[in-house]
Amino acid sequence: MSDVMLLAGTYEGMLAGWSLSAEKESIGVSFAFVPHSAPVRGLAAGPIASAGPTLITTSSDESARVFDLTARRSVGQLVAHHGETLPAALRGAILHRRWLMAQEHCL
Repeated sequence: MSDVMLLAGTYEGMLAGWSLSAEKESIGVSFAFVPHSAPVRGLAAGPIASAGPTLITTSSDESARVFDLTARRSVGQLVAHHGETLPAALRGAILHRRWLMAQEHCL
């Protein structure tokens, strides 16, 4: 069995990830940080072709952020919208990260 990552967003705008391994019978914190200034409203994780495992978060702070889960770093923020962002979802394999950021800003 391969490792599984458990992801959570909090009311305080925090994101946290835990690695779960059945083979090693272990649970470990992978990351914990506060990228949002208001509650996290949605999380969507999945592989994006040519970008690998990706996490998109939406928040009541009117932002949506994109993270590379392999490198554990931010790769962008979706802008040019007004009002609260809604829960996120990924559809299929998106071929290029710039397309995602340009076309999927209304999550």
